[in-house]
Amino acid sequence: MAGLGGENVTVRPTWGRGVNGDPVGCVSLTVTFSRRCGCGRCAGPAPGVPGLPFATLVPVAVNPDAAGRTYGPFEAYEVTRVKIREFADAVDARSGAHFYPEVARAEGYADVVAPTTFAVTIAQQAEFHVVQDAEVGVDFSRVVHADERFTHHRPLVAGDVVRASVTIDSITQRGGISMVTTRTEIVDTDDAPVSTVVSTLAVREDA
Repeated sequence: MAGLGGENVTVRPTWGRGVNGDPVGCVSLTVTFSRRCGCGRCAGPAPGVPGLPFATLVPVAVNPDAAGRTYGPFEAYEVTRVKIREFADAVDARSGAHFYPEVARAEGYADVVAPTTFAVTIAQQAEFHVVQDAEVGVDFSRVVHADERFTHHRPLVAGDVVRASVTIDSITQRGGISMVTTRTEIVDTDDAPVSTVVSTLAVREDA
């Protein structure tokens, strides 16, 4: 393909991958320009032209029309004592109610209770489906985690089996940044609400 200035232009797509490894859509384009020297006999780069040939990565912008999409509910997630203890260790939550059933029961819980931010481990599995949707256009290499908020309708305890679904609540764009806000609803086996997790990702659109 010829460019506007007579250069050769090669466009190579980078494909997103689904959970099974299949390509699901174009995430970015690598565009390579190679200017001919003008002699009519060669296709090499023009001598003395710094930076040619060169490649630049052109990101695909986040699609604001994706706001309102819902994904899930997904496969059930079982909350276990081991998962709670591991998370409590990771975030340095030292309450005995996170580690010992007898302590948790003495505090009124049915079993060891999860730290208040434990729900993020469930929410992020749901949010993964938003990032993997090529039609949304989130390039995770350009993401900064901007905000996370929790509303707990009841505590998560060992033995709970829950499901999550995620909705893209809004996509706002300003100054080369797309703010993608998702809301993950976590419910139990009776569809009773357990936790709501609202997360905002800031996605840079600049090349």
